[in-house]
Amino acid sequence: MASDDPYSNDPEYLATPLVSPIPPPTPLARHQQQLQQQHPQQYDHRSSSRPEPPTTHRDHRPSAPPALPAPVFRNDKPITHQQPVQWISSDAGVEDGGWLDKLAVVVSKVGELDYGLFCDPDVVTELFKTKTKISVIVPHDLYRARCRANPYEAIGKSVFVNRSAVKMANLDAACGLLRPWPSPPLEAGAADEAGTAEAHANAFTFADICAGPGGFAEYILWRSVQQPGGFQCRGWGMTLRGPQDFALADMNPDLHATERFTPIYGADNTGDIYKEVNIIAFAEKVQRETADRGGGGVDLVTADGGLNVDGDELHQEDHLRQLVLCQVLTMFLTLRKGGDFAIKVFDLYAPFTVQLVYILFRHFTKIAIVKPFTSRPANAERYIVCKSLKSAPSQRLVDHLFAVNARLSELKPDGAANVVVESSHTVTQPGFLPRAVRIERGMEEVSGIMDLNVVLSDQSFMDRIKASNNKLSMCQKEALAELYRYASDRAKPTYDQVGISRRCLQEWKLPVPPEDPQRRDMRHEAQQQQQYRRERDERDSHNRTPHHHGRERDQHRFSPYGRSSNDGRDGDARRDDGRNRRDQPRYGGGGGDAYRSGSGGGSHRPQNYR
Repeated sequence: MASDDPYSNDPEYLATPLVSPIPPPTPLARHQQQLQQQHPQQYDHRSSSRPEPPTTHRDHRPSAPPALPAPVFRNDKPITHQQPVQWISSDAGVEDGGWLDKLAVVVSKVGELDYGLFCDPDVVTELFKTKTKISVIVPHDLYRARCRANPYEAIGKSVFVNRSAVKMANLDAACGLLRPWPSPPLEAGAADEAGTAEAHANAFTFADICAGPGGFAEYILWRSVQQPGGFQCRGWGMTLRGPQDFALADMNPDLHATERFTPIYGADNTGDIYKEVNIIAFAEKVQRETADRGGGGVDLVTADGGLNVDGDELHQEDHLRQLVLCQVLTMFLTLRKGGDFAIKVFDLYAPFTVQLVYILFRHFTKIAIVKPFTSRPANAERYIVCKSLKSAPSQRLVDHLFAVNARLSELKPDGAANVVVESSHTVTQPGFLPRAVRIERGMEEVSGIMDLNVVLSDQSFMDRIKASNNKLSMCQKEALAELYRYASDRAKPTYDQVGISRRCLQEWKLPVPPEDPQRRDMRHEAQQQQQYRRERDERDSHNRTPHHHGRERDQHRFSPYGRSSNDGRDGDARRDDGRNRRDQPRYGGGGGDAYRSGSGGGSHRPQNYR
């Protein structure tokens, strides 16, 4: 009997399993199905429970994210890569005019400086107002602003151990400190003893003082190898032992720095240039080892010393007077006739420093006051470059300068002259007291080394000093104001720092990285992303941490110097705490070091006495 079921003989029907192989839906799938039933317009009926974006067809791929716009650079003022230099020539003899008869150790009570002697007082007043205005900017914001406001910031340290080597390259290109020397380097094993002695006699020689870790010396050694044909080169140096000692082992092995450069630390083996015995010991060794050149002495002396002046930055020149004096003394005892000299100074407002410059002016054929591009524009750093020593100084002048140095040491407070000077970028040196404190205590100081009328009566010299001071002071004021604007406006465009650095490196005959426009955009993007991450972390930390007099910001501050301490906080945070306490009555708020001179001794660090 035939069945009434029409599917009883259907093979496909008979083959259909009674139990489905598909597992039952999970609770999540059932939930999604319920949502699909409640909001059908948001789900595609041909898909599973996953919704499609409502504005995108399921057959179309999402479009790629838009490319970031190219960085916008400033072009409101021209940025040159050729360093201007104005020389001050001296045609008079070293002792003409009888000025040596008016040498004297001038001691007086510490008081306010007369800034109208060597500069327009209104210019100095405006400069100090600007320094005070930005002194309350925290180092984190200041560092970010400095990196963006300085058109030459991307020059960096090139192929050297620190930025001071590039600074020396800048000065060399502008002033011709390394003249071409005919003696090429000897091939290994190709010269006999006589040939070696002759090569040493014709070698270019130099002394690098107060310049650890040795950027100036590294550049000179590098140039002697890289210059076409090369030249024999020997150097000697004195600096403080310690963290800022000469880093010869870190230099390029091809320079053979340990073989061609000799560190000397003086009679007491400390490298303290304040001590007369150390200056004499250094000079005697250099003279002895260059005696085969005739009269002895080196072809070039460089002096790049500085010290920490945290808490009294407005009077940086005042605190460096003894260091500048001792470097000049060391130069006079080691430089040969016809040799050159370059020394770093800070400001030229005080009679003491200007009188030292006048002594250099009388002893060299010409001098120049140079603010290198590699010296950050917001600080007071500048270099006195002296060309062609006319003759060795008289013993009378040398003895007088030593007497001035001894009097400076005697007037240091609390027996600081007998305390060992530290090789440090962060520690204030023995005897450091702000000028206001010394005025309050009625202390005395060496305010001059000769009759002031000797300098004031030389009209040509005075005109050039005043013109230089006015120009550099106004430039520094504008640079500080620019820092303030960049700290206030984080979106303010910067300069094409990569392009500027390439032109400068080419001008100074240093290695130039290959041109890569894409890399420039990526670099700009990476800088922005890093900045945004720091700001985000700072906001998160600020929101999470309760307020304790602003300390939460110190604990999470980004430090450009990377110095750490035993308490786990970076060196900037520790110094800023002390500065904030010191500057509270002075500025009415926290006092950041907004105008520290910086750069020289280490990478992105302020120069200190080394």
